[in-house]
Amino acid sequence: MPDYPPTLHNNPKDTEVAALNSMKFNVGGLRRKTLQALLQSPNGLTGSEICENIDGYVNSVKPRITELSAVGHIFNTAERRKNTRGRTEIVWAITEKGKQAL
Repeated sequence: MPDYPPTLHNNPKDTEVAALNSMKFNVGGLRRKTLQALLQSPNGLTGSEICENIDGYVNSVKPRITELSAVGHIFNTAERRKNTRGRTEIVWAITEKGKQAL
């Protein structure tokens, strides 16, 4: 999995810094919808619940959850809930950093 957000090595050239700044983590599309769903859910949501809430596909939404977690916009609450198939899922919640990104 790539770094989120991307990082630089020691002593980067000015062009590398400029390139990194142009790729800043974008909270748009499914990431934004995911954060908005979590913002409206004080008890958090599972990945499946997020998919239902934003009318998204699991194969598209769950990677966005991984990315948002990696940059500190959401966190694993340590709570678990069963999904409609009876499987246990992580309950996610939005962080202050995630709220500021909206």
